[in-house]
Amino acid sequence: MSVFADALGEFDGEIARLNAHMRGRMQTEVSLAADIIVRQLAGGKRLRAIVAMLSARLCGLREESSLETAAAIEFIHTATLLHDDVVDDADTRRRQATANRVYGNAASVLVGDFLYSRASQILAQLGSVRLLQRMTDATNRLSEGELLQLLARGSGNVSERMYFSIIERKTANLFEIAAAGPAILAEKSAEEKALAEYGRRLGLAFQLVDDCLDYEGGDTGKEIGRDFSEGKMTLPVILTVAQTSAKERDALINGWRSGAPDVFAKTLRMVQKSGALAQTRARAAEEAAAAAAQLQKLQETKPRTETETAALHSLAKLAKTSPDRTA
Repeated sequence: MSVFADALGEFDGEIARLNAHMRGRMQTEVSLAADIIVRQLAGGKRLRAIVAMLSARLCGLREESSLETAAAIEFIHTATLLHDDVVDDADTRRRQATANRVYGNAASVLVGDFLYSRASQILAQLGSVRLLQRMTDATNRLSEGELLQLLARGSGNVSERMYFSIIERKTANLFEIAAAGPAILAEKSAEEKALAEYGRRLGLAFQLVDDCLDYEGGDTGKEIGRDFSEGKMTLPVILTVAQTSAKERDALINGWRSGAPDVFAKTLRMVQKSGALAQTRARAAEEAAAAAAQLQKLQETKPRTETETAALHSLAKLAKTSPDRTA
């Protein structure tokens, strides 16, 4: 077990309470929707929800408000996964058949829409117009990220700037609102600013490591080569391509576009040999350190209660161990 997985294990109790809360919140008379939601929520680390619950503890929110905010975040994340698998024509997720393979694309899209609307219901009932506005802004940016990724797919010509523009919207954006949302609800502006930046940086670190896992193999829970097969040019490939000759680069990109079966094996060897994975993990460590620095600012602004200090410690531990993630 990695240090990061061990850190997540500390929150088993919170996750159990959240799961019970979500079961109550996903009730529907449409059995198909219930079946897909139960299936989709069966796995996953609940990392965004954990961040939201720790942030809520830091900001002094009641447990009910904490669970509601975390459930809304998790429903939005789950909706994006359902939609992603349809867009990517994916066969498996977490080593199981995707919902779109079992129930069809139409059902997967509609249940994703149901989860988005259920999250909006939850947020509206919390009574914060600002939180609802920020969350809808976040889902809009998520959609922008998906569109940018779709435009970049298979092009073989993705810059670092474009790559970070995509992951800022697709990943960092939801981590940001997960961390800042409870502060918005509690009307704590100083905490909101620092937690938003913490979440953004943590999300970037998380995605950078996730993109390494596509080329590292092992018992990661992620299929090796999935991003590549879906035409996603991530930072390890971008850095590798930058180090190759023009001839090698053209051969790689043309082979990728042609779908030649030996292309991934060749790319895998190039990525692993180039040092790009170590460079990408180093970038993740920089983002994680920047996230932890935001928490230090909060610790120094005013005296903290024992509960608040514990929440800050747990958030910092997630940041510091995220670059070590292997699953």
